[in-house]
Amino acid sequence: MDKYNLVDDPPPPYGAVPTANVPPPIGLAGIQVRPIVNFGPINQHCVCPNCHADIMTTVTIRPNFRTHALAAFLCIFCCPCMCVPYLVDSCQNIDHHCPSCNAYLGTYS
Repeated sequence: MDKYNLVDDPPPPYGAVPTANVPPPIGLAGIQVRPIVNFGPINQHCVCPNCHADIMTTVTIRPNFRTHALAAFLCIFCCPCMCVPYLVDSCQNIDHHCPSCNAYLGTYS
């Protein structure tokens, strides 16, 4: 054995696949990854993550802090217009629910 040659075996030929005792990769069986749905201001087609039904979402419109703040601002400066933020959908949150199981799916604001 040469003092600089630490390995007695020759290298494997090109194209040969080396064999090693590598454990198989650990997988997460049974987990399905679904794309994230970005909800919009109208009903949307998706799969409910709760009941796994192929659905068209139902929407409910509800006021949020922005709606109340804008109404308060309008009340101070233009009192007759204070109800406008409650009539305009873009000033409110739009919640999406599953029509089958009534699960909350997301909000468009």
